[in-house]
Amino acid sequence: MKLKYLDVGYTRVTYKVVRELRGLSHLSFLNLDFTQVPLSCRNILADIPSLQPVRLNGITKEVCEDEYAC
Repeated sequence: MKLKYLDVGYTRVTYKVVRELRGLSHLSFLNLDFTQVPLSCRNILADIPSLQPVRLNGITKEVCEDEYAC
């Protein structure tokens, strides 16, 4: 199965989960609205060429200070 659409908005998803998304080469839509991920996760998501758009509404943290806590 090739996951193309993932909506985890308004959930407790964290930076650790976003790092695992790098392997989803067919992912084309991702909603991270109002989650605990930092805006810096865009750097990881840039490695998924098929991904457009990414929703990041309500994200207030710029970076993850402690990657083990995020």
